[in-house]
Amino acid sequence: MRLNIFLFVLTVIIFAIMPVDTSAASIVNNPSNVHALTEHKINNYKYICIENQGNAYGLEEKYRDFFSEIGFTVLTEDKAEEFSATEREKLLMANYTCTVVAGAASSQTLTLRNTANKIVYSRSESAYTMTANSDMKRAAKKIMKAVRALEYKYEGE
Repeated sequence: MRLNIFLFVLTVIIFAIMPVDTSAASIVNNPSNVHALTEHKINNYKYICIENQGNAYGLEEKYRDFFSEIGFTVLTEDKAEEFSATEREKLLMANYTCTVVAGAASSQTLTLRNTANKIVYSRSESAYTMTANSDMKRAAKKIMKAVRALEYKYEGE
């Protein structure tokens, strides 16, 4: 058991200090880097709807508050469905998935899709603490930090 923990910690340290290759070839050949290709596009959207997922780990409320804080107009699913076709062009749907692994790092992915169901932004982060709840909160903070770094500002009309 101690060897497994040691190997996990060693792996985390190695990945933490490895340089990130942001060349176009690396991004295209590695789908996990999709956010690097698409991050500039979030400024084309004014509204965001956090898909209702039962508010696991309190994340739905955290993401709702976060996106409101950085400048998006946050909508409920009911309100988003009432939008006209023109308004829907300015709408992103946010979906997050949580993967909890006992005894290892848990991960979370935030995916922003437009109403044509195309991925505009996606970011995955992981965390390893003593509880799944703490893992998810820590991973969410990392994702929010990455989204904040995009310096969102609506560029539409």
